Amino acid sequence: MNCGLSDGLLSNSGVALTTEPFLRSLLLSVYQHKLGELLKRTRIEIDPEKGRSMMGTADETGTLQYGEVFVQYSAELNAPNVDCRVVLFLFQS
Repeated sequence: MNCGLSDGLLSNSGVALTTEPFLRSLLLSVYQHKLGELLKRTRIEIDPEKGRSMMGTADETGTLQYGEVFVQYSAELNAPNVDCRVVLFLFQS
């Protein structure tokens, strides 16, 4: 967020952003707003009948490459070991 003030100007003014009450409340308000936007954008609606809970563990066998994630899930909630599906994700930075 650009308010038209440079970092140098603020630091040379002697005003501490984190202790001055008005500026502190302004920063907290902007932070909460931006965090709320981020949470809203990252929320993915999933039908409860199709949702799954996932747990993770380290790849102790060394099978996966760096950035890879192995996911296995069952197609049916009532039959966890029947009709299993496998997906391999590769996360790139």
